[in-house]
Amino acid sequence: MPSFKSTFLAVAAAFVATATAQDYWVEPDSIQKPIRLSWCRDQRSSCPMICSQTSEGDPLVNDCNADALQYGCICSDGQKPNMTEYSLTLPYHVCTAWGQQCVADCGNGNNACASSCREDHPCGATDPSRVNATESSASPTASATASQTSSGSTIFTGLAGNDDNDDSDDSSSSNSNNNNDSAASALSRGLGLTVVIGGLVGGFAVLLGNKLADAASVSREWHSVIEPHNFARINLTPTRISSSGSILSRKRSLIRYIWFRLELQRYDCTICMGEDDTIWGMNDIDSAFVTQSFEDLFSTLSRWDLDGDLVLDISIYSPSDSDHWFKYLEFGPDIPYGRSSPSFRHSEVSTQSLTDLYDDPAHGWRAGRRETALKSQVINRVFDEIECPVPCENEELEKKWWQRLPLVPAITGVYLRQQTRRRWKPTDLTRMFARFPNLNELWYEPWKDEPLMQSFTDKDHETLFEQAIAECISDDALIHLKSYKYSAVDKSPISKYVLRPYWEASVKLLPLWLAPNMVTLIGFAFILANILLLVIVMPDLEGPGPSWLYFSFALGLFMYQTMDNLDGKQARRTGTSSGLGELFDHGIDSLNCTLASLLETAAMGLGTSKSGVFTALCPCLPMFFSTWETYHTHTLYLGTINGPTEGILIACAIMATSGICGPGIWTQPIIDILGEKHFFGLMPLIHHYSIRDIWIGMIITSLLATHIPFCIYNVVRARQQKNLPIAPVFLEWTPMLVFTAAIGAWVYSPYSTLMRENHLVLFCFTMAFVFGRMTTKMILAHLTRQPFPFWTVMLWPLVGGAFIGNLPRFGVAAVTAKAELIYLWAYFFFALVVYSRWAYLVVTSICNFLGINALTIPREKQMANEQAFAAQAALNDMNGKRHD
Repeated sequence: MPSFKSTFLAVAAAFVATATAQDYWVEPDSIQKPIRLSWCRDQRSSCPMICSQTSEGDPLVNDCNADALQYGCICSDGQKPNMTEYSLTLPYHVCTAWGQQCVADCGNGNNACASSCREDHPCGATDPSRVNATESSASPTASATASQTSSGSTIFTGLAGNDDNDDSDDSSSSNSNNNNDSAASALSRGLGLTVVIGGLVGGFAVLLGNKLADAASVSREWHSVIEPHNFARINLTPTRISSSGSILSRKRSLIRYIWFRLELQRYDCTICMGEDDTIWGMNDIDSAFVTQSFEDLFSTLSRWDLDGDLVLDISIYSPSDSDHWFKYLEFGPDIPYGRSSPSFRHSEVSTQSLTDLYDDPAHGWRAGRRETALKSQVINRVFDEIECPVPCENEELEKKWWQRLPLVPAITGVYLRQQTRRRWKPTDLTRMFARFPNLNELWYEPWKDEPLMQSFTDKDHETLFEQAIAECISDDALIHLKSYKYSAVDKSPISKYVLRPYWEASVKLLPLWLAPNMVTLIGFAFILANILLLVIVMPDLEGPGPSWLYFSFALGLFMYQTMDNLDGKQARRTGTSSGLGELFDHGIDSLNCTLASLLETAAMGLGTSKSGVFTALCPCLPMFFSTWETYHTHTLYLGTINGPTEGILIACAIMATSGICGPGIWTQPIIDILGEKHFFGLMPLIHHYSIRDIWIGMIITSLLATHIPFCIYNVVRARQQKNLPIAPVFLEWTPMLVFTAAIGAWVYSPYSTLMRENHLVLFCFTMAFVFGRMTTKMILAHLTRQPFPFWTVMLWPLVGGAFIGNLPRFGVAAVTAKAELIYLWAYFFFALVVYSRWAYLVVTSICNFLGINALTIPREKQMANEQAFAAQAALNDMNGKRHD
């Protein structure tokens, strides 16, 4: 075991040697960071493989610094291999980048200079005639020798440590042997040349994926037979472009097909390695890899002349694509040389049962069939769009990047294969084809009718597209619901000391089979029932109505408050808490804003006056700001005096008072109700004012002085804690400003007939759906950590209504009362359909994702709850008897 000190010195020596030994150097900042990281990844992967040729065990040093483009590799036996001899190492990548910069410096049209950059400065395994030199970190002689031979152009042809390549022999010994063995040397050189050339062709045969390589290492006479086969179809990877460019250009006349194979990084399976919602499709490193690969390919092929047909087949895939969910996907040349079968070979499938091939329940496969539908995250990893974000931050830069690529006149055909599952953008394909001036054939291969599972993939895509069209939420958003935890702060003393004991006792009266969301709906039903009574008994919203109607309003609103607080307790009691509960609860609260206030408007006898309209619609303001606050803080804050508690209790008191005294009490002077002694000398200022007169001022003061400022304060504090800018959050008020301004412009317009014709109930129902959609989208974005929803399509008709209500201001005749009412009814049905459809899709998506029911508790869960409560009751009885 090496000591820390010796290891540290070895690392330092390795890095110093690397920095001084390389002939080629590029400024690290000139290479994009993702590309440098991929270089270091290759370096760390190559070091153990290279060391395994001469030693056993893990390397003593294996490190790479992407920022400085330095590396260290020392094998377990103390040898430091000459990394410049190999491809897929940091020196190779640096050399390749140097060559590309050299070509760029030559300028357009200077082919001789560009050719010199490549051919006179080979990288990696380009030139097999040079002899390997192996460095030793322990031997001064070896180190000195290595410093002379280990340049950026040193090429590996033999095994490291071979005695025949030992450079430590002194010169006198070498000279004497040279005089005595000249004949043997000449013979060995002749045989060696044959072996080297044969090995070269054989090596390329292996590179090309052919099984004819064995014959290529026999003699040069075989070349004319073997080479047409070996070079006809080229299997080309990005790392081989530079190292094979010069040889392939010499064999250009033999090449008819290039399979350009881009292998992306492996990725973790969402089941095997844990769900990672930060990895979607191609990451930045993969995108940078694709970008650099295309630049290298076009740079190399641009120097080829047109010489017969040449087909380019591009595939971009990750080995992990077929490891987990998509078992049936195979990646390889669709028509390998000497075969005519497709990539999915039926003959191979027939030799092994599908059950044996695909029996992986964790990934949805059982007995050769996939049983579960795929999540969009899984689909996107294999079928997502091919991206190149490093040079393509926007459309204009992307266009310029394609235009900078050189023309490739040698390409005459392009394959868009089935095996390239990732999708090309049409604009990218158009720009790519423009770089092939002699392109005359384009093959598009649609999905084949294979014996397995493609219909499932198509179905998954259809589902994904349907969700996008329906403005539904995808699995990447829903994934946050799995870590959902409700957070709320309630500082109301009435809630804590009065109502909470009542709620705790009340929830025990609910049956265990009653779902929490059904509890919410039952509370909302009390409001709807009273709205129906209002329309039937007191449609003018002024009254006076019968006393029982006002008491019904008060009871219904109180029951709504009760059920609104019991639903969460019922969820915890039955073990059915989820993000859907918060969405359902607060979504119903949004719908209730205008409806419950409509009952309060009628209880005060405000009718369709300006005060009545304001009273019915103003609760939308505090609801919006509370939801906006929750979106940023992810916590619902309820202050010492808040709307859901004290606000509802005050409304209930108003309704009950109207039931006792009649709604006329709100028009009486305050001094007559309370008496002169309660005004502390202020009687001359307010003696003639009624509660109705100061009602609007009280509401506006409470909003501007307490509620909205505290919401803003909490949001600003949350943004500061996250080091996020403050100003952009105020743009999120846009939908509420449009909502408020459009309502005011419409209903308060002197040309509008809606309020004069007593259509406030219909208007409030319509606004309930509009505001409910607007607010519920904010709640959903908060739960799923999505961007803030700045707009909803349901606001457009409201803007249109404001315009219609003010046509005379634009020199157009006012619409008739009937036409305006028809418009409002149309708006109502539009809002109802859009909201209902969207709510259904969202609730269904969440239920399917979480595996829960919206309005019922599964029978198994009910039985488990009943058994748990029975056991708890029995335990309590036993404890009670012991105390007795």
